[in-house]
Amino acid sequence: MAISQILTKLFQFGIDKKYFVILEVGKLDKNCYKKSKVEVIDFDRTKELIVREYQLDTIKSCDALKIIIDRECIDFIEMKSSIEILKNPKITNTKKLQLQVDKFDFIGKIRDSLSILSLIVNKANNNLNGREKQEYYSIPKNYTILTDIKIDNNPLEYLTFSLVYLGQMSTSLTDMLVKSVSKIPTDKYHNLQQPKLMDCKTFEDYYS
Repeated sequence: MAISQILTKLFQFGIDKKYFVILEVGKLDKNCYKKSKVEVIDFDRTKELIVREYQLDTIKSCDALKIIIDRECIDFIEMKSSIEILKNPKITNTKKLQLQVDKFDFIGKIRDSLSILSLIVNKANNNLNGREKQEYYSIPKNYTILTDIKIDNNPLEYLTFSLVYLGQMSTSLTDMLVKSVSKIPTDKYHNLQQPKLMDCKTFEDYYS
């Protein structure tokens, strides 16, 4: 079964049943890139619908989802404004900075987001047959962390920040973010790939 066909069915079902609402990144309630015209699914809204439908306790989710049919993959997108963190007057040292980064809980957000999408995939009325629902789990899934400060990619795809103008606290923050993202495990069952950290320009170029 073609991956593109599975993704097309999933996307259309989500749109038809109002699980998926398309917005530009710049128009999401939580975004760190207000100029972005990249269209995504508002996954916070998807989460709210699923929580009500299944009467779940409060769960976490990524900010956005992108089902990319031509690339045959699914991308979960989380947005964090590093600039806003650095402007917070309560964050006065690296210890407080680390506490803030820990609160992001990147691992918890992707774990719950995968579960939310699985609930939609396994619904009885979504036109996916049993084999297609099984094949969904083998479709590559990416986890993109978008931040609003400049990043340089090295050849190994591990990401470091270029923060000359932001000083020591910024350097500490980027080190913490890189370390936090590097700790996110891949998931063979869901075929979750190595997470990536992107700046606004890289994000726009990649998804446009």
